[in-house]
Amino acid sequence: MKDITRIENPKLVKHLEAPEVTLLTGSRQVGKTTLMRQIQDKLQGQGKTFFHFNLEFENYLNAFNENPLHLFDFVPTKKGSKTIVFIDEIQYLKNPSNFLKLLYDEYKTDIKLVVTGSSAFYIDEKFKDSLAGRKRLFHIKPISFAEFILYKKGKDYFSYLAKGLNPKNSIPQVYATEMEDLFDEYLVFGGYPAVVKTDDVQEKIDILIEISTSYVQKDLFDNGVRKSNEFRMMLELIASQCCGQLNVNDLSKMVKATVPTINNYLHLLEKSFHITQVKPFFNNYSKELVKMPKLFFQDNGFRNALLNNFSRLITRDDKGTLLENQTLQQLLVHYREQDIKYWRTTEQNEVDFILKDKKALEIKFKQEEFKESKYKLFRSVYEEYPLLVASFKKEKNKLSVWEI
Repeated sequence: MKDITRIENPKLVKHLEAPEVTLLTGSRQVGKTTLMRQIQDKLQGQGKTFFHFNLEFENYLNAFNENPLHLFDFVPTKKGSKTIVFIDEIQYLKNPSNFLKLLYDEYKTDIKLVVTGSSAFYIDEKFKDSLAGRKRLFHIKPISFAEFILYKKGKDYFSYLAKGLNPKNSIPQVYATEMEDLFDEYLVFGGYPAVVKTDDVQEKIDILIEISTSYVQKDLFDNGVRKSNEFRMMLELIASQCCGQLNVNDLSKMVKATVPTINNYLHLLEKSFHITQVKPFFNNYSKELVKMPKLFFQDNGFRNALLNNFSRLITRDDKGTLLENQTLQQLLVHYREQDIKYWRTTEQNEVDFILKDKKALEIKFKQEEFKESKYKLFRSVYEEYPLLVASFKKEKNKLSVWEI
């Protein structure tokens, strides 16, 4: 089975030339190890020397915990040349920050470190400020729709994607129709590599259910969460409220857990790369809501597994939600998280996304669902923000979400 080409790959390969530690983070089963192996294949083809250690193997873990310098029991170095060392699952070390700091400070001319860590909350706990200026983080996400298309259809289709907010992009209708069918599949099953690689629907479902279940049972247990049923209830609630405003007090009452507990759960979800919060946009307008963020999932397949709903898009009541949720992931290709906001007033006037470069974006499953009259207030207050509408299908001079 062929590999999925990751768009991050060239950036990672280029960073091998930098002295800083290259740190790959992301949720479990998102493809960090595979990406690491692809880089190693490239190095092997160039005749370069490298070593790979997986810290799930206790002999390496015990040796490195005892003394970071035990690395050199396994890695010979040569004067005048740098050896590349790959370390998988760095968070298993008792003190990974000290391990990396020592090796970087004392041996950065001899070795280049490339490491993976399963979840950001591990890094929050163990990777202290001592690594400031010594590392660069690469957030490895599930397969993007552009990568999905590149894997499924090749470069011809791929060339029509990731163009940004340009409604005048042209694409042959035969391509557009097939793209919509593939986008339908992607919106339901998401971008985990194992899911993308199989064409068997039941296998896709089984993989996603296993990913969501193992997250609750393993990752959270490792971080001190013992009330898995309580956490699961909250997960299912926020999955059903995806793309809506996050009201922690309401969640607390429904789950029967304290507000600090709910906040901790949300923190763990965010730092393990499963959810993203988008903050409200305001500009000294008294009736604009400025408190509650909107909550999004980083993968639709993971979200659908929590609800056990893998129905085709056309039959779903939440197809607009899936489209809006995916839109955020598309926007994050072009914008930083802090540069994307949403706008809403106490009278329920709303625009889905407000972007730092003074663009506004509204998501409708069908273009005809957009009613100009509902956006008069926004246009009058923010005249300098052109309002674009993106939908599922590609129409002439109109924007489709999968083009973003």
